Amino acid sequence: MKKSLFFKSFALLVLTFVGAVVAGIVSPAEVIAFFTLNPEATLLFPAGAVAGQTVTTEVADDKSPNLLRPDISDRITKIMPSSAPLDTMIRLAGAHEKTTALTFKFYSAELRSFMDELDQEFVEATHGSAAGGYVFKVNNPQTWQVDDGILFHGILGSDGHELVGHIIKKNTSDKELTVIILNGTGPDTNVAPDSIPDETKVGRLGNAKSELDAKTDPYGHLPLDEYNYVQAHMAQVQESLWQKAHSKEVNWDIRDMQVMSIFDLRCQMEATSLFGVRKKIFDPEGEDWKYLSGGAARYSGHALSYDPTDPITNVIFTNWTKKLFTHNAGSDTRYAFIGSDLMEKFAEDPIVGKFMDAASTEVVFGITYRKIETNFGILMLKHHPLFDYYGWAKNGLVLDLNNVRKRVFEPMRVRKLDLMSSGEKKANAYVLEETFGLEFRYPDTHGVIAPIL
Repeated sequence: MKKSLFFKSFALLVLTFVGAVVAGIVSPAEVIAFFTLNPEATLLFPAGAVAGQTVTTEVADDKSPNLLRPDISDRITKIMPSSAPLDTMIRLAGAHEKTTALTFKFYSAELRSFMDELDQEFVEATHGSAAGGYVFKVNNPQTWQVDDGILFHGILGSDGHELVGHIIKKNTSDKELTVIILNGTGPDTNVAPDSIPDETKVGRLGNAKSELDAKTDPYGHLPLDEYNYVQAHMAQVQESLWQKAHSKEVNWDIRDMQVMSIFDLRCQMEATSLFGVRKKIFDPEGEDWKYLSGGAARYSGHALSYDPTDPITNVIFTNWTKKLFTHNAGSDTRYAFIGSDLMEKFAEDPIVGKFMDAASTEVVFGITYRKIETNFGILMLKHHPLFDYYGWAKNGLVLDLNNVRKRVFEPMRVRKLDLMSSGEKKANAYVLEETFGLEFRYPDTHGVIAPIL
C-alpha cells in the first residue's frame, strides 16, 4: 500500500509540473528553482534521476556509468575508418571469438591439397614392376591416403588421356607412394611409361574401396596447428580540473581528447595486426612478461614479387591473381591493401592502368575500394595510408577476410580512473584498452607483394 501511494504521489507531482509548464503558469526555470530550494522533494525521484541540471555525458557517466558503453568496438569504427581499414573490416565484417588464454591456436591448413609434385624423376626400370605397383616419390605425402586416385598432368596413357593410377601403399617417412597404373600399356594396361620427369604435377582423385572395406584411414595433416598471442593495447587521456573549468576559445574537452586517443590507438593496433612479431618477452624494467601478437605479413603464404625498375605488366598482374585465387580454400573476393608507390606503379602499364581507371568503386563499411574483376576472382584495392610509415610504400598485402578471425581476451572498453580519491592529482582520467590477436587461416589465401631487392 505504501509503495502504491509513493508512485501515485510521484506521478501526481510530475503531471502537476508538466501541466503547469505547458499551461504557461510556471517556467522550466521556476521548476528547477523549486527543487533547488526544496531538496527533500527530489526524494520522490528514483535513483539515477537527474533534477535541476542538463543531462550531459558527464552526468550520465556519474549516474549511469555503463550507459554510454554498450558496444564501444562498433562505435570507434566510425572514427576515420579508412585510416585503419583492416581494423575496421575485422570489427564490422570479420569473425570474432572469445579466448580465455593469452595464447590461442588455430589450424593453418584445414584442407588437403588437391595437387602435388613428383620429388624426383620416375624411371620404370628402377621403380617397381606392374604386378606390385610402381613407387613414386612426392613432395607432400600428407596430401595422400591409401586407396586415393592419382592423375599425372601432361602424361598420356594408352587411351590418349592423362595417366591415372591407384595408390595401394604409402611410406610417409620416405615420401613414397606405391601406385597401380590404370591406363598404361601392356595387356592389362598396368605398365607405366619408361620415365616421368621430376616436378611433374599430380592431382588427387577420389578413393576406391573394396566390397569388404568397412573403414578408411583417418586423415591427419601437417602442420597440425598454428598459434598467436593476444596483445594488450592501452591508451590514457586525462584533463585537469582547472583545464576543464577554464574558459576556452574553442569547446575542447576530455571527450574530444578521447576521440583523438581512440584514433591513435586504432592506428597502433592496425600496425601491430599488419607487421607485429609474435613473441613472449620478459621486460627487465617492469619485471614482468609481455605477449606480443604476430601480424598478417608474417602469416601470408604467397610471396608475390616484381622488378621495381620495370612496369607491372598485365602478365605479371594476371599471374598474381592466378596464384592468389587458385589451389587454395579461399573465397572469390580478396582485399588488397597497397602502398603509395605500388599504387602509382600500377598505372605504368596501359592494360593494368586501364583496369584501375575503369574499375568500379565499392564502399564497404565506410571504406572506398577500387573493385577489379579478374578471370580468377574479384580484387578489392585500397591505398593503405599507414604503409608509408613502415617502409611499405612499394609493398602490398592481400587478405582473404573470410579466413581472418579476431580472438578477443578483453573487449574494447573505457575505464574511468579515480585520481582524486587516491590523492594522485586533481584530474579526470580515462583508460581505453583492448586485448586481442588475429588468426590467419589457410596461409595460401593471403599474399605479400614486394619488390625484388
